[in-house]
Amino acid sequence: MITPERVANAAANMKIVHSASDLDCSALLEEKKSVDTVDMVVSSFKESFAIEQLGQKPPVYQHKISNAPGSKFLPEKGRYVLYASRACPESHRALLVRTLKGLEEVISVKYVHPQAGNNLLRKWVVDHDILDDSMASLKSDEGEFATVADIYKKEKDSVSNTIPLLYDQEHHCIVNNNANDIVAMLNSCFIQFCKNPQVDLFPELPNLQQLQAWLYPLLQLAPSSLPPYHYNVSPLELEYAFRRATSILQKQRYLSSHTTMTEADLRLFVALVRYDAVYSKYLECPPQLLHNAALLDYCRDIYQLPGVAETVRMDEIRAHFLGGKRLPVANIQESLVEQLEVPHKRDQL
Repeated sequence: MITPERVANAAANMKIVHSASDLDCSALLEEKKSVDTVDMVVSSFKESFAIEQLGQKPPVYQHKISNAPGSKFLPEKGRYVLYASRACPESHRALLVRTLKGLEEVISVKYVHPQAGNNLLRKWVVDHDILDDSMASLKSDEGEFATVADIYKKEKDSVSNTIPLLYDQEHHCIVNNNANDIVAMLNSCFIQFCKNPQVDLFPELPNLQQLQAWLYPLLQLAPSSLPPYHYNVSPLELEYAFRRATSILQKQRYLSSHTTMTEADLRLFVALVRYDAVYSKYLECPPQLLHNAALLDYCRDIYQLPGVAETVRMDEIRAHFLGGKRLPVANIQESLVEQLEVPHKRDQL
C-alpha cells in the first residue's frame, strides 16, 4: 500500500537502482539527485497513491484494425485519429511509422502539449492550435476533447491517461492505446491507402529477436510518461549495447542488414536522439551520440528521410522531460539538430 509515509521515505532515500554487477561502475553513476528531481518523485508517488486509492485497474484497449469478416474496425481513409506527443518516445515511434508509410492523408494526428497539465493527475492537454498538415485532419471532428483524459472518460475510464492513442471517429471510441499494436497496424493495415506500400518495418528476419535481446537496454530507455525518470538500468549492459550497436553500424547501414530498415531501427533512433540531452542526465552517464561517429551518422541517415525531421522536436522533448528550468542542456539540443542536418555517408558503406 502506498502511504504518505512511503512517499516521504522514497523522497529521502531515492537512488538509481543498480544490479550487483554494477558495483564496479560507481564512477559512471554517482548517486545524487537535484531538489527538482526529488520534487518530481514526491509528485509521482502522490499520483500513484491517488490512483491506488481509486481501487481501479486501467482497462485494456487492444482492438485491431482488420479487413477480416465481421471486423468492427475496418481500414478506411480519414476514419482514425492518432493522439500523440512528439516528446513521448512511444508516440514518436507511431509518428515515424505514419510518416515512413506515407499515411499523412489517411490517419490524422492530434498533438498534445509536451508538458502535461499542472495538476495531480498530469493530464495530457490536446493542442488544437497545432494543425496536422494532411487531408485526413480536415475530417477530424473530435475537437471537443480538451485532454487525453477526456477521451478515456468517454469510455467510463477515470484511470487511464496514456498516449499514443488511436481513436475511431465512426464508432466514437478508443481502438488501441498500446504503442506496439499501433505501430504494427500503421505498418500493415493501410497498404491500399499509403503512399509507400513497399516500406515494411516488420520483415521476417531471423536476427531480429537476437537484436532485441542485446539492444534491450537501449531500446527500452524510454521511461514512463510521468516523473521520476530514473531507470533500473545496468551501466555495464548499457555500455555493452552502445559498443555492439557501434560495431554493427560501422559496417552496415541498419541494425539487421545493409538494405533493410526495421522497427528496431526506429526504436534505436528514438532513444539516441533523446540520449545526450535527456536520458544521460537521469542516468548520470556520459553523453554518447555527439561523440560517436557511427551512431551519429546512423541517426542522420534516418533523420534525413522525407518527413522524419518534422517529427523530431528537441524543444518539446526537453520541455517534457526536463521542464523549463534546466536551461544548460539547450546548447546540447541545438548542436544535435545542427549535427543531424549534416549530410550522412551511410550509402557509402
